[in-house]
Parts: sequence; structure tokens; C-alpha cells
Amino acid sequence: MAKHLLLSLALGATFVSQVAVTAMAAEAPTLFGVWLNVEPGARPGIFTFKAEPDAQPEFLYGNGDLKGNASAAYTDDGHLYVLSYLYFYEEYYWSMQTFDFAARNFDEDYKNNYRDLQDMDLFRDASGDTTYDPTTDVIYCVGRKGADNNIYSLKIMDRETGRKTWVADFPQRVHALACSAKGQLYGIATDGGLYRVDKRTGDLDLVGLTGVVPSKEQSAVIDYDTNTMYWSAFTEANGGELYSVDLSTGKAMFISRYDNNYQFTNLFIEQTAHAATAPEGVKDLVPTFEGASLSGTVNFTLPALDVNGNPLSGTVNYKVSVNGNVAATGSGTPGEKVTPAVTVPKTGLTRFTVNVDCYGEDGPAVSNECWIGMDTPQAVTDLLVTAEGNEFTVTWTLPEFGINGGFVDHSLVRYQIYRGPENVCVASSYEGTTFTEKVVRDGVYPVMYFVTPIVEGLKGEGVLGNTILAGDHFDAPVSLDMSDPYLCMGFESVDSNFDLCTWEWIIDEGYMACWWPMSTDRKRDDWLYTPSIRLEPDCDYIVKVNLRSEGQWVVEKEDFEDFYAGELAVYLDSADETENFHNELLAKEEVTKCKWYDRVSDSFRFDKETFVKVGLHSTGGIEEGNVYKILVSKIEVAKADNSSVAEVIGGDFSAIGLDGGLRISNPAGASVKVFTLDGRLAAQTSAIDAYVSLPAGLYIVTDGTKTFKLAVR
Repeated sequence: MAKHLLLSLALGATFVSQVAVTAMAAEAPTLFGVWLNVEPGARPGIFTFKAEPDAQPEFLYGNGDLKGNASAAYTDDGHLYVLSYLYFYEEYYWSMQTFDFAARNFDEDYKNNYRDLQDMDLFRDASGDTTYDPTTDVIYCVGRKGADNNIYSLKIMDRETGRKTWVADFPQRVHALACSAKGQLYGIATDGGLYRVDKRTGDLDLVGLTGVVPSKEQSAVIDYDTNTMYWSAFTEANGGELYSVDLSTGKAMFISRYDNNYQFTNLFIEQTAHAATAPEGVKDLVPTFEGASLSGTVNFTLPALDVNGNPLSGTVNYKVSVNGNVAATGSGTPGEKVTPAVTVPKTGLTRFTVNVDCYGEDGPAVSNECWIGMDTPQAVTDLLVTAEGNEFTVTWTLPEFGINGGFVDHSLVRYQIYRGPENVCVASSYEGTTFTEKVVRDGVYPVMYFVTPIVEGLKGEGVLGNTILAGDHFDAPVSLDMSDPYLCMGFESVDSNFDLCTWEWIIDEGYMACWWPMSTDRKRDDWLYTPSIRLEPDCDYIVKVNLRSEGQWVVEKEDFEDFYAGELAVYLDSADETENFHNELLAKEEVTKCKWYDRVSDSFRFDKETFVKVGLHSTGGIEEGNVYKILVSKIEVAKADNSSVAEVIGGDFSAIGLDGGLRISNPAGASVKVFTLDGRLAAQTSAIDAYVSLPAGLYIVTDGTKTFKLAVR
């Protein structure tokens, strides 16, 4: 009996011990992640949940800019970085937010909004999963290499701006990325395999298949205490699910299925890879390199305290790495300032990382990234073009540092200078920051300069300066081609009633147009003035304007048809007058024809050399709630041909020169005017059939749309 009792007690003790061990097993960690806003009506933001059966993410914090669709990253100093973008009207609006997550301080202490036009930057800077490497103080992420391919790359994220730096391409897409406490990267790829990731080459070393095939965005994190990976997966079959993954075999174990199709980026645990008695990281890490030299020193102060704020004693060992390769080692006393010498293998963006340990305990890594060697110069600033007569002077300033904040030897910088709009290279290797040349133009035309800095083959970004006009007038006769946007820069546009309707060159049309860029219910009152035009004395001129209505598109006809686009009058006045034109050449007329047509003025002359401007005055409102453009393709000031004298018959009226006057047939009852060649009104009638008595001479007869020249004997 006693023997059986002892056996029972032993079995009981074993049972109790096993129960106790089970009860003391590590508690399931609390997970956090940034939910990608991919579901209609979803609420983006930071969510949290336990890594246990039936786990369902719960909302913790969010705001309008926090979408996380470009990446998110958590570092073990307790900070969370979230990069988001919004696509709106063919532009990307970016928002970078940083939170003191450990303090649950969700008031933004840093926010950088920047905007990119639709270009490759979206694909360079947006990324999927991210992870923090506590051994190198680096945030790694997975991102597309470019817009037009399916290559995915390992990248490093700048925690100040969210910009990504390429490291290496993956042989296949990596959906989830996580780093262990010892600095080993793991990734789960498209084939469902768990891989060890080489941080330098992007090579994937298979650990084993998870048994789950991922799709779209994923995220994973490694629990430092248990070395277990937790994987917030997404599959085509089941949507969002949570798994644990054995890092030694790759096998995934199901934990929970989400009620909503959650896709997370930056799954993380609030944890640190460092013991409570480990030393702090170094302070004041500053690499110091003279000029473009690749040899210099890395300056820092060894920690005086451990991570809990207690004083250190003994020796603190340090290791300095350059882009992941050990470059210097040494030791010192707590709080000592040290300056180990290092040599960088090549010019470029260089990451300096310092690791410390004290009594076998590793402290947090501290890193600083900067450009070593000659940097590419930044774009010049303060680019200004001035002119005195035909002499043009261009001045600019070169920023002190390069595009990466590195050294630029200003004495070696040369400049490539192009003059526009003809895009002529006027200097290929110019020294200095002031350039002068003479530019002679026929007529009035814009001049602009494009300056690019270059040093030792490194070309900076070019900058276009301000535009000024060369020449002060055109000589008549002249034909001003409104399809030339540079020529049109010499015109002056005035929105008289500030209704947002204006004359401007429209790239879609390829001509100058008067239009409303946005809907309005106001009336047009808009002027377009040509540059100054010189007229010879005692010479007869006419003004011709080629124009049309934008027209209304008719789907059934697959063509445009005539439609009201406003009213247009043409004026002529002294070049000194631009806001108060007096001489009406062509009366106000509705513009409805969608085919190009000419309006031609009566002839006019001056008895001395005169400088004038032609003014187009657009008036009228909106018809049937529609807004259409008046388009102008050409404005001509031509010499009038007064040599022929004959009867002329128009479509709506006819006139014939007789002895002592003109016979006018005007079936439409239009207002017909008769002018002398010097522009004086000699007669006006709306009669259907009229005889106008006039002295002998040449006359211009017009109804505003058709103009004829007749002789009275």
C-alpha cells in the first residue's frame, strides 16, 4: 500500500508540476498594426489585438491622413512612423506622421506633407511590409522597383521623410518581412515559403513552406521573447487571418480569422531586444570627413548609463560599421568621447552604425547616414534674367551642399546654359555665376535661360529662370501665329471684371482662347492685347483675325456643330493705351461658327510713323448653361490693296460704285457702314435698298462680316 501511495504521490507531483508549467507559459503577445484602407467605407488607422484564438482587431487611433498605404514602421525606442498618400486629380498627396507610441501620444509631433505629380516616385516611396532591425538601427521594407514591372526589392526607409533607398532585388515577391532580435531578416514569399533574407543581396534561403499561399499585402513580426513569428496573412480563399510561424521549420499554425478583410502593414509588438541592464546607445554620433575625402573619423560619446538610467561601470566596448561592414572597434570608459578613424570604400550615401556592449550586454544600435565624397550639386537658386537693350544678363546662386547634404567643391563646378525657347546651348562648361550675352530678335519674343550645375561628371538638376521679352515691337505687315505659345507670351491678357474668364494659351487646343477654366454665371469682359506694332506713315492697313467657336460636340454626328461661344470686337489704339481702346475696327459679333473664318477690318492709315496695339475684346455670357471657348489662330496687320475698283457682291448684301455715290442692296436689313480709306465714317444705312451720295474716291463698305472696297466716280 505504501508503495502504491508513494507512486501515486509521485504521479500527482508530476501532474501538478506539468500544470504549473502550463499555467506559467508565456502570455500571448499583444499585436499592433496599421490597417490598409482597402475596403469601401473602412476606417483606416492603428489597430490592436491579442495573438490568440478568435482574435479580432480593434481600432486604437486614426486620423484623416493616416492611411498607411505607403508603409509604416515601429522602432524599439517606442516611435511609430506612418507614410500615407492620397491620389487626387492626377496628383499624389503624401503625408508622413511620427508618433511617440510608447507614451500613447497621438498628437503629431512631426508631419511632413509633400506632393508629387503622377510619376515613378509613387512606386519608389510606397512599400508593403516593414520591419525594424535592432542590431543596425535600420528600417527595412519591401517595395516595387518601378511602375512598369513586377520586380519587388528590399529597401531602407528614411524615418524623417519616408523616402526609400534601394538595397537589392528579390527573386520573387516577398509579402511579409520581419526581423529577429539578433538581426536576421525573414520573409514570406509568393510561393508560401518562409525564407531567411540576406540584408545585402536580397537572396532568399528557404526555411520551409508555411502551407499558406499569400495574396496582396501581408505583415509579420517576431516575438523577441519566444522567437516566434506572428503573421497577419491575407489569402484569396479566406481573406484576413492570423498565424504563428515556426522559424525553424517554416510551418504556419492557424490562430484566428478576421471578421473583416483586414490587411495590415507593420505588424509590431511593443518590445525591445535589449536587457534591462544593457548600456544605452552612444550619443552625438557625427561622422567627420574633410571635403571629398573618403577617410575621416566617426565621433561619438560612449554611454554613461544603462537603458534604465542607472550608472555604468567598467569598460564599454564599441564597434563601428560602415554600410554593415565593421570598420573600427575599440573600448573606453562610460561617458568618454571617442573618435575612431575609418575609411569609406566609395563615394556615396553611407550609413555609420555604432554598437556597444558592457559586461556582455548589447546596447541599442545608433546610426547616422550621410553622403561621403563629392556630392551632386543642388539646383541653382535665385536664377534671374535681366536685360538692357539687347544685352541679357543671367545671375544665380549655388547652394553650399549637394543634393544629399554632402560636400560640393564650388571651385570645380561648371555650368551648362541653354537659352530658350529655341533651346540653344550658349555655354557647355561655364565658370562663374554671372553670364551675359547679346540677343537680337525680329519683333517681340520671350527669352529664358536654363542653367545646370556639373562637377566631376555629376550633373545637378537644371533650373529655368524668369522670362523677359526681347525686342519692343513688330514691323507691319506682320502675321502673329497664335499656335506659337512662346510668341503668345508677349501678349497681355486682362480680366476686366475678375470673373475668372480670361485669354490664355490652351495646350489642348494649341491656340489662344478666351474661356472660363471653371463654371461661372457672370458675363465676359476680357481683353487680349498684341505687342506693339509699328505702322509706316501714309500707308493703308487692314487687320484680319482668324477665329472660331470651340463648337458643341454632337455624339450622334461624331462631329462638332456651331454653338455660341461669346461675342468679339476688335479695336486699334496707340501702343501706350492698353486699358482704354477707342478705335473700333470690327464691331461686336457673336462667335458661333465652329469652322475657322476671317474677320477683316476696313483699311486705315496714319500720316506719321505710329505704334499701335490690336485689342480683342470678348464679351457675352453663357448660353444654356454651357461654357465654350473663343479660339483665335492668327492676328494679321496687312497692307490694304486699293488698286482694284469693281462691283462686289456679298452673300447678304451687294454694292456697286456709281457716278456720285454707291448703290447698296441689303436684303437682311443689316447695319451697313461706309468708310473713307483713312477710317472716317462717311455713311451708314440699314435700308434694304439704298443710294448713298458720296464724293469721288475709294470707299470701304462693310456690314461687320463682309468688307468691300469700291470706287465712286
